[in-house]
Amino acid sequence: MKERTLKSLFAFSHNRCAFPGCDEPIVTFEDQIVLGEICHIESSKPTGPRYNSELTGDKCDSIDNLLLLCRIHHKLIDANTMKFPVKVLRKMKNTHEDTTIKEIGIKEKQAGILLYQHHICVIGNVVIRNSEATITAHNVNIRGSKRLKVNKVPLENSIGANIYKKAYIEYLIHRYNELASENANRKSKFSHAAIRKNIKDNFGALSNDMPIDKFEDISRYLQRRIDRTMIARMKKASGKMYHSFEDHVRKMKGSEKK
Repeated sequence: MKERTLKSLFAFSHNRCAFPGCDEPIVTFEDQIVLGEICHIESSKPTGPRYNSELTGDKCDSIDNLLLLCRIHHKLIDANTMKFPVKVLRKMKNTHEDTTIKEIGIKEKQAGILLYQHHICVIGNVVIRNSEATITAHNVNIRGSKRLKVNKVPLENSIGANIYKKAYIEYLIHRYNELASENANRKSKFSHAAIRKNIKDNFGALSNDMPIDKFEDISRYLQRRIDRTMIARMKKASGKMYHSFEDHVRKMKGSEKK
């Protein structure tokens, strides 16, 4: 089976089993395990379900003859060929791949074509823009020579969607890195990226992807990390080494007015 065929098939699948009413994912977002199975609408083997004697090997593995299903529904349709003949499966495939994404107002099939054109393997929470088309996905692997602008957009009601809370978290991260990196007694090389990994390990996601109600928890976590830096402990009598969220918002709004 050709790689480009597989990429197109997964792009058109919406990461969902094509069986009507089934919401089982084809690939899990968290650990990227492939749960779905590739079903052949017609088989080129005499012992296979829905056998077609005129079907050659290339046509058998073409995208028009392939359907992504969860394991249960794959087994169901192959075990009940009278109930699920070729005509029913083709309609199932077309209906599933032509489903409209109402949130962004374009068809997923158009997004799939864009993925195909740019040789992209999809599944995840990323937005890819090319002209007027938009694609949503969780993990996108980009290959090929064409330049493609990829912007990760914040989830609705997430910290990343609130400019003030997002900015304050970034400020605390910057302040922590600024103070922690000045520790002259550090034995290993300081990593500015480590604090973001710490946030992900402690809260399950990067700060911008966290629900907005986790803002105070992440803020307090970063503030405690700042308080524990050597410089903050040495200058404890001078007060906190960071300003409050309220002060940060006032400063941002003051800058906006200028």
